[in-house]
Amino acid sequence: MRGLNFRKIIKEQIIRVYGTTISFTPSEIFKEIASLMKIEKERLDELEIEIYNILNEEEFKEISIEDRVLFLPHCLRKVEKCKGGYTERGLICKRCNKECKIGNLVEFCEKINCKYFIVPGGSMVMKIIKEDGIKAAVGVACFEELRQALSHLTKFKIPSQGIPLKRSGCINTDVDEEYVKSVLRMS
Repeated sequence: MRGLNFRKIIKEQIIRVYGTTISFTPSEIFKEIASLMKIEKERLDELEIEIYNILNEEEFKEISIEDRVLFLPHCLRKVEKCKGGYTERGLICKRCNKECKIGNLVEFCEKINCKYFIVPGGSMVMKIIKEDGIKAAVGVACFEELRQALSHLTKFKIPSQGIPLKRSGCINTDVDEEYVKSVLRMS
């Protein structure tokens, strides 16, 4: 009964805010209600990514490490020191800077025999997924890119895990390197 009461309260709030003709997506409504409830946008983004991760976790664990792919954003590189070059499949890391997390994660992927791509955005991720028949994916990105990618991957029934950047932006971003490694090794 408690669940039905909660549902009634939420329904009343939706009708109060939007009326009876709702032309918004569930995600937009969710964000609005979270705003009314004073949930910070960043916490809401984290919650949404974590829900995707939890829903995909068991299937993801069933895929061998060798069949997983890590997608890293090119914004993670140290722009002023990077000697990598681009191809139609993303940035090719030259491992030119030990302070660069891309180089460290590339070396880790090679050590555990996991594929990786360093990409400029979600459209390239989707292109690679379609072309390569990816079985499972780990994506590192800002919240918006992760949300879009995880939504697409779910539609394609590809188990995935999303890892938000610690510091977003389009240049010299940051990620918890050890967390990425632990997700790649998840079993």
